[in-house]
Amino acid sequence: MWRATIDGPLMPAAAALAVFTAGILYFRYAVPSPFPKGMGQSWSQFKLADWAHPFAVALVLMVAAGLRPRRGNLSGKWFDGAVMTFFAVGMISAAWIGVARTRPFMDYYSGVKNMDRFYLEFRNTVLAACPSDATIYLALGGEHHKFRQMAMVYLYDRAVASDWTDDGYIYPRLLEKRRKQELAAGSCVVEPMGDNSWLKQSTPIGPFRIGIFDGRGLVKITSVTGAHDRESDGKNWWHWVERKASFMLQPEFVAGNMTKTHLRFEYATRGKQNLTLRVAQRDGTIKENIIPSDGGASVTFEAILDTPPADLAEMSIETDGAASPLGGGDPRMAAWTVRNVSIDPVSP
Repeated sequence: MWRATIDGPLMPAAAALAVFTAGILYFRYAVPSPFPKGMGQSWSQFKLADWAHPFAVALVLMVAAGLRPRRGNLSGKWFDGAVMTFFAVGMISAAWIGVARTRPFMDYYSGVKNMDRFYLEFRNTVLAACPSDATIYLALGGEHHKFRQMAMVYLYDRAVASDWTDDGYIYPRLLEKRRKQELAAGSCVVEPMGDNSWLKQSTPIGPFRIGIFDGRGLVKITSVTGAHDRESDGKNWWHWVERKASFMLQPEFVAGNMTKTHLRFEYATRGKQNLTLRVAQRDGTIKENIIPSDGGASVTFEAILDTPPADLAEMSIETDGAASPLGGGDPRMAAWTVRNVSIDPVSP
């Protein structure tokens, strides 16, 4: 074995193994940890092992070829069969794991096939939609923070602002004044498609849109409780609800002279039910409305509320009906569904 390693067929494999080992030791002991405790960068060690494995497979085959019995046809055939089986199992499992790992990434970009072209188109769309002197505000928190990082790379020559508090990579490396920047009127906004939009007019690019924020306020839905997870078909979104759904509200950029609120949502009940709509203000005042439903097709509720949008704190909808399994293999219990909730200030 030693002779085969020093001056034989195992030398390339031994050299590569030495390089991989040096890399692991480097990221373990020579690189400072990004965290307050601990040593090294375990994430870099993982990535090195992760992305080096295709090359390691080739080296394993080289090692196997070097260890193949020189004599004996039967033992050689068994050896060849074992190596090929090992190789086939490894390739199939690697392909399956690769698809499973990239599936969330593929789903997030909604059918985008060429990522390099998409990012370039994104940059060109931003440059065309945003004045050269406008700050580009990336309203891309939460699940969108990875795309926000890529947007920073492709907008390297523009002034970019965002709230980075949910980004464990970028936030610690920024100056204090840049860690949490506020949106301002006149900023060019990049935001995901869907509700809670800052933009009245925008240019779409993939699952995002770009436009100038005109300073007009909105009432954002910050969280939903009591309902099943949100679902969407791209244009519409909805929640199945067993009994009561509560929407926590946060007014943003709402002028103090606005005294009315436009409320709109769609609902559908599974059978005859009465829905109770409650709108709570920050001072504890609650306004209630009963919405009767005979079940069946989706119905739109729309009303102008005599409630200042700046005072809104919570909206809830509760049914007096009984929930039942959704069926079709879906074990969730639900009595009704709510869709496309929008809450907008009404200009005086």
